[in-house]
Amino acid sequence: MWQIVGFPDPLKEDRLAAWLRSTAQTIKGAGRYYGIPTIVLEVVASPEGIHHLIRLPKGKSAYLINQLRASIPGIECVQITEESVYQFDTGAELKMHNRARKLVVADITDFANRVLASMQGVTEEGDQLVLQWVITHAKPRPVSSGGPVAGTNVSLWGALMGNTAASAQEVADRQAKQVDQMFLATGRIGARSNDPDRAQWLVANVVDALTSEAGAAYFKPKAAEPTKLSRQMEFAETPLLMSAELSTTELMSVMAWPLGSPKIAGLASGLVPHMPVASSVPSEGIILGYSTMPGPKRLVAIDDTALTTHVYVGGGSGVGKTTLFVNMYRQAVERRHGAIVIEYAGNMIRRSLNQVPPDRLEDVVVLDFGDTSRSIPLNILQLGPPDVIAAQLSALFEMMFPENKSIYAEKLLTHIIPALQVVPGATIADIPIVANPQGPAQKRWVTHIIGQQKDPMIKRFLESWMRKDDKERARDTQGFDNRIWKLLTPLETRYPLTQEGLAFNPRDIIENNRLLFVDFAGISEQAASLIGSLLVSSLWRAARTVRAERSNLMFIDEFQYFSRLNGDFEDMLAVARQRNLGLVLATQYIERLPTTTQDAIAANARTKIVFQSSPKSARLHRTDFADPSIPQEHFQNLQRYDALARINTPNGMSKPLTMHTFDDPEGYDLAARAIELSRSKYGGDPSTIEADEQRRRRVNGETPQAPRPRPGAPGTADLAEDDPYMDGRSA
Repeated sequence: MWQIVGFPDPLKEDRLAAWLRSTAQTIKGAGRYYGIPTIVLEVVASPEGIHHLIRLPKGKSAYLINQLRASIPGIECVQITEESVYQFDTGAELKMHNRARKLVVADITDFANRVLASMQGVTEEGDQLVLQWVITHAKPRPVSSGGPVAGTNVSLWGALMGNTAASAQEVADRQAKQVDQMFLATGRIGARSNDPDRAQWLVANVVDALTSEAGAAYFKPKAAEPTKLSRQMEFAETPLLMSAELSTTELMSVMAWPLGSPKIAGLASGLVPHMPVASSVPSEGIILGYSTMPGPKRLVAIDDTALTTHVYVGGGSGVGKTTLFVNMYRQAVERRHGAIVIEYAGNMIRRSLNQVPPDRLEDVVVLDFGDTSRSIPLNILQLGPPDVIAAQLSALFEMMFPENKSIYAEKLLTHIIPALQVVPGATIADIPIVANPQGPAQKRWVTHIIGQQKDPMIKRFLESWMRKDDKERARDTQGFDNRIWKLLTPLETRYPLTQEGLAFNPRDIIENNRLLFVDFAGISEQAASLIGSLLVSSLWRAARTVRAERSNLMFIDEFQYFSRLNGDFEDMLAVARQRNLGLVLATQYIERLPTTTQDAIAANARTKIVFQSSPKSARLHRTDFADPSIPQEHFQNLQRYDALARINTPNGMSKPLTMHTFDDPEGYDLAARAIELSRSKYGGDPSTIEADEQRRRRVNGETPQAPRPRPGAPGTADLAEDDPYMDGRSA
């Protein structure tokens, strides 16, 4: 027995007809002495839903299922071993009156779904309703068009009077019916319920649907004894005389399969049709999954060259994106590629760390913002040239903290960050001190910095800025100051950003194919987006200066967080393959990206893998795939771990295919060891931060006043309300 677990959406009439016609000669018997092979079509409704079952003759099951899958792409069926056990309270046999004549069916799809909809009311505990058709091949019965034809429904009076000829209308009707493939059939309906009257009501609903259109041929339900009916339906018995003769289209109308795209309560939603894998798509390399097409397992892979033309992975949460990432990561690391993982949630990082083999542990660098005991130094002022960092910080502050407006922010960053180049180890924590020094010692330090400037424009600006009185300067820096302290208040970001060094060199990460993990779990979205965008940009600058022999892959989950520097990100998409750098980008919100970034992904991510998506995302994916055979609904109806994909090959992008991805591979379980090695090699000591700040702000042996208290730090409640630092400050 086979159960259909999913129909394609839509299920087309011509596809169902193709399968039924393919079965006819297969269920053609030699005679009743040897047995008549039959196919049994059942629709079983219960409070758990509506299920479609097929029983096939022994020895022909594999052939008929292959024909079903070939005729109806996207249909999903599984073989089940559990036999049906029926105990009905009531039921009926369906006998066809005038079986040689055509059933009146105005629209096949409407009629089929009318019958299916009549089975929706099976919702109470103990309810069960079954519609069963036992079918076999019928020999054609040609109707003469030259001479008189005997009528099929002659009355006794007509026979006595010799009036037995069929009317011209009947002849035409019977001739039209015999044009199609014919089936002998027996129909049965059985129901049970805790309420006998309800069981009869369930049966009556189906009968009403089957007899809803009147004509010369119609069904006459005959009440059946429940015990006998239960046995007949349980064993799908073939009667000595079949009770109906149906053409292919008539059978399609009464078998209650969901033609078109009906919305029937309890019916499984439509599935996506299988799409074959083109021969140009590799089966070796980085394995992505395997084809959903029935038959031998066909692997779907991407080669090393295609990796650097970027991979876009779309889809909602929990549908398979991270699992695909982990599988790709494992294979990339084993092939000695460099791999950079940047993530906001942390789920992929934990799973990927377990995939690092022992011989690559020394390559691991873990930047975990949640680890405050031994934070890895990430002095963002050392991530690039001062003018570049200043421009990027200015743009990011404007995007990330719009509530803290400052007309002076860009000018202050543009002048202060280059000015701090004369201070070894200067960090972002020094910027607000230079912008608004408090007390004589800090002012002397700022004056000392100004005196060392060689750029006259920077020097003139800072001198002019320092001539402001304290209250004016405090007022003008307030919004700017607030933005910086958004980063410096939480320990998770303060400790990495305010240590003097940079634990790792972005060039070293790229050139030596390191395994870098950047985990932003636990910090604010704004801070993660700002720091992550700066980090991605710095890695891209490094890739432009050195081309590694082996390719590097940058895995970025929910990359919309880390692509705020749109110009750099779009440039990277366009040029990175020339630098042997491939991007593997995932998001569930492609529609939230700027249009220019969407266009850059569409043009440059040559491999696209899309899991089940939201309606908004599905619309964009449909446009990107540019295939009229794939409607938006296909992207919405994908099952978990199933994906629609286009793979970059030596011949260009493949035609769309459907594939199923693998579960996480068994890991090495060395994540803890990798993290500990990284901490011991790169971790800093946050306890030295304030001492380092005082040391570098020392002028001629003097120590400036203690560092400005941070919001929430001990003692801030004792500051005077009119203190210029606290004025207007939000905790």
